[in-house]
Amino acid sequence: MAFSGNNPTLFNAAVDGYIAGALAGRGISDSVSADYTALGVAAAAFATEVDAQITVDATITTAGTPNTTIAPVAGNTTACLNAKGHLMFSLCFGWWEGRLNNTPDPVATDYLSIALAIKAAYVAGLAAFAAAPGGTSLV
Repeated sequence: MAFSGNNPTLFNAAVDGYIAGALAGRGISDSVSADYTALGVAAAAFATEVDAQITVDATITTAGTPNTTIAPVAGNTTACLNAKGHLMFSLCFGWWEGRLNNTPDPVATDYLSIALAIKAAYVAGLAAFAAAPGGTSLV
């Protein structure tokens, strides 16, 4: 199945941040991957809503059907992918750390208010990148 969201890099970072935050400090020891299915489904639902709030970013995504991540062939492209992906991961991890209850929510739209807050922080982070010393910008 092809990706149908806006920014694959940001979607993946949101999934990563959700799972890492939800499991942070829990010392996981269950070796049955099926036992984490609900967590993965909820992470994808959350990331879908986060991604839906951020329009296609031409510095990291090639618009099309489907949208694809720009190949990191040049220094600035690689810097954008890394910086923006890590920013998204960090914001999602920070929100989810220690917050997961025993029943992860699989409904994307249930995450709208969280997604909007993460988008606001993400946009502020992009502004910080744009204010890099010497006028150099990653965005």
